[in-house]
Amino acid sequence: MWIDEVTERLSEVYGRAGAGKVCMTIMPSCMADFAKMLKKARPGDIVKEGYATEDGMAELIFTGRRTGNSCILDSVEVNGHRIKAEATLQ
Repeated sequence: MWIDEVTERLSEVYGRAGAGKVCMTIMPSCMADFAKMLKKARPGDIVKEGYATEDGMAELIFTGRRTGNSCILDSVEVNGHRIKAEATLQ
């Protein structure tokens, strides 16, 4: 699953325990914010938004699209490494 790959990339920066903590801390708010942005987009629009950890050691870039009534998370980049997600957001 894509979130496991995000955690794996973050573990390269923070170690395994640190990556888990970072994911548990920032991912819910990043996902909620990104889903809100996608819901405001028009069908067919592509949305891209970047988020950085508080210490600046990691940058996550979310890319998604609005298709009709659906909001799709296409990918997440972690420090330049693209991870395919293809996840529908609520």
